Amino acid sequence: INMTHDTSGTLEAWWTHTSDNVWQRIFDFGDDAANASYVMYSPVGNPNGLSRQITSIRQGTNAEQQVLVDPRLATGSYHVAIVVDDAADELRYYLNGVLQGTNNAMTYNLNDVSNANAYLGKAMFPDPYLAGSIDEFRIYNTPLSDAEVLASFTAGPDAIPEPGSLALLGLGGLALILRRRK
Repeated sequence: INMTHDTSGTLEAWWTHTSDNVWQRIFDFGDDAANASYVMYSPVGNPNGLSRQITSIRQGTNAEQQVLVDPRLATGSYHVAIVVDDAADELRYYLNGVLQGTNNAMTYNLNDVSNANAYLGKAMFPDPYLAGSIDEFRIYNTPLSDAEVLASFTAGPDAIPEPGSLALLGLGGLALILRRRK
């Protein structure tokens, strides 16, 4: 996504969190200036003192536009997709391929988000880091449909190929040759 040009898009992640500390972020893109503009997702946010899942976009001094879902997520492994659909004036939040909430009165879009910072597992503010790990993070410059989000969740994150035994033997042999040269 080029946040200075694209008004719609999808942010998607597979992650595991091992703590329920509030305000952990899976992602937080934007800036932390006095007139902050950002898009973020927290599986254990704490808006208004109520621990819940929060997806939020903010533009400058204007109030956040959000999707709030109760309860906060328990520790575990999850898939999230956040869809910003400017044409439909929607912010949609999916968990494990299933739509959890929609704000269909959005007046902000991704073009309203600053491109100063792009954090994974960290907030722009002094909130705790993600206690856990992110397996994969994807950004699409188009809003995915319900069926596309479900298909992506079902397919899972890309597999990282394990080195074959011949490659390992080759690396071991190279290490022996290099060691013998000393």
